[in-house]
Amino acid sequence: MLGPVSVHSEWQLVLLAAAFGGGAALYIAGPFPLAPSAWAIGIGLAGLLILGYSAFRQSISFRLAAFLLLGVTAAAYRVSEGTAPIVTKDTFVRMDARVERLEIRPDRPPRLLLSPLTFSRHDIKIPPHIRLVVRTSMAPGLVPGDIVTLSALLTVPGGPVVPDGYDYARTAYFAGIGAGGYATGPVVRKGPRAQASITTRLLALRLMVADRITGTIPGQAGALAVALTVGFRNNLSLDTESTLRRAGLSHLLAISGLHMGLVTAAAFFFLEFLFAAIPALALRVRPKKLAAVGAWLVALGYLLLSGAGITTIRAFVMVSVALLAVLLDRRVLSLRSVALAALAVLILWPEAVLSIGFQMSFAATAVLVAFYEYAARHGWLKVGERPTGILGRSGRFLQATLLTTLVAQVAVAPFALYHFQSVSLIGVAANLVVVPVVSLLVMPLALLTLSLMPLGLDMVATPILKLALSGTLWLAHGFAAVPMAVVRVGAPDPAFLWGVAVMLVAGLVLRGRWIALPVTGFVILCLLNLPSRQADVLIANGGRVIAARQEGAETMAVAGGRRDSFRDIRWQQYWGLDPLAEDQPLSRRCDTDGCRTIVKGHAISVVRSMEAMRLACGTGDIVILPWRWRRYCHGAQLVIADEDIEEKGPAALFWQGGDVSVKPVLKWANPPIDRPWHPVPWYKRQNARYKPAHKAR
Repeated sequence: MLGPVSVHSEWQLVLLAAAFGGGAALYIAGPFPLAPSAWAIGIGLAGLLILGYSAFRQSISFRLAAFLLLGVTAAAYRVSEGTAPIVTKDTFVRMDARVERLEIRPDRPPRLLLSPLTFSRHDIKIPPHIRLVVRTSMAPGLVPGDIVTLSALLTVPGGPVVPDGYDYARTAYFAGIGAGGYATGPVVRKGPRAQASITTRLLALRLMVADRITGTIPGQAGALAVALTVGFRNNLSLDTESTLRRAGLSHLLAISGLHMGLVTAAAFFFLEFLFAAIPALALRVRPKKLAAVGAWLVALGYLLLSGAGITTIRAFVMVSVALLAVLLDRRVLSLRSVALAALAVLILWPEAVLSIGFQMSFAATAVLVAFYEYAARHGWLKVGERPTGILGRSGRFLQATLLTTLVAQVAVAPFALYHFQSVSLIGVAANLVVVPVVSLLVMPLALLTLSLMPLGLDMVATPILKLALSGTLWLAHGFAAVPMAVVRVGAPDPAFLWGVAVMLVAGLVLRGRWIALPVTGFVILCLLNLPSRQADVLIANGGRVIAARQEGAETMAVAGGRRDSFRDIRWQQYWGLDPLAEDQPLSRRCDTDGCRTIVKGHAISVVRSMEAMRLACGTGDIVILPWRWRRYCHGAQLVIADEDIEEKGPAALFWQGGDVSVKPVLKWANPPIDRPWHPVPWYKRQNARYKPAHKAR
């Protein structure tokens, strides 16, 4: 027993799923080194022993401890499984590779996901996958499975770009991507692969469907249709993505419970009507059960066609549990199905607990299920009364849409604040208007289009689908244009996310008057936001890119780098600024000896000669220099080595209390713990005596 906690099986499942995910999160992102494989095996055996012991004691506490240890073991296995080579320094190569994915983006260069076959350099181990941006020419008509030859600059997979930020290198590691980079020459097609894998063929089918849709529905309406059907979002422009995010409608882009539920429900009711109209079937088997089997097959096809992302798999598992409940005449939706879906995903991909999509998707789904169960028990919803007439049914539908939207927005708001530093205030009104359009028009028409496509009759439905999608985008632009549609805040402290997760799980488990405790804590956390101390200055690329937030301004000042890059957008979000706001230039002077940038009354000098180093150090600058020169710099306010920035990510400078007259505190974006997705840099391997030029806090 856990005091006021109910011991019914579904609440135990929620706790066990939370314990399993917590163990995986602590192992992968915790503030301690990873355990060796032998220790991980021992932890797993201990978990199994405790789990067996709990069967005799009937103790939920022992089960929680067992699932926590099993989560650690599952995460350890996934980490050890991803032992593929990772590029440790920028390298030019010539290679032959197989195209795994091709992304043609409307306002950005194309991007390729490649599986290398041969390298021109034999001193570099070949990673399983490489993601390249292509600003050069590219052979027309490339499809997944084609063999190409090209030259490229390979770069180390990028980690966090702000302190305590999301670790993109970790995501790349688990996806098997060992390098990023840019094509430095034309991408030439050598020929198709002889036998494409099932995955490649499925991807080619998805691309063919996407091309068919964009060919009949041009523009951003077609791009939205592709995102809703096959899960490709690369056709969406930055403006469209920003508009949907400002309007609180960005969840429409992630194929999740809404899309899977609508497609499955449409297939279920159509098949039930069809089977009921056939007396030979209806008299022998209940049409509802036949429809459940057919709807599950439709859901499986939609899962494969949409790319089988984490949120889509979660939705498919929940739909499968619901349809199984229909076959067994049980309750269709409950927290049990949510917990089972979470466990299924985490057992296969323990790292998913740290992904944005997993957190927001499960938070919204679990809170919605819990809310409607609580409301039904307390008589808030008159479940037994069926409204009559068009007005009554429309009113009930709008009421359900409003409640669902409001509850889901509250559930995902803290996660949006933590990951994106913004939350849409207009989202409730926008979803109340747009979700019915998507539910009643867009998704049924999209399903009809996909169904007619093999017959070549999709042109019958696409004109109406185009109008529905254009109307959806028009509504989104209207809501996004409302003043103060979005609230932006600075990056919260990591403790905020853990606190929200604990309150969320407690709110799902507790009963009676006790539920007020986690709900109150949840609201207080959202209001306080636990903001972390934002850096005053961010430095990246060996000092070539420097940015600072301007006091009293809604933009940042920056020198160096490419504008509107991912790094720029993420830095603006970190400071709670509009990512689309135009940056202001910092004062910078450069010559052959280096560059000197003035930031908040301080000079940051990047030196490339001994003479420039002596001058910068003698005048008390913040100096960025090669590590081997650090012992010769005397009098500098702060010394940072190029190699430190390369290894530990962007450097963040903090002036205590905002007093810029004192020496700043240095903090790094990359966490100070060893992880396999942050490999040992080349200069550390070559020089065992290497020590950081500055010991960070």
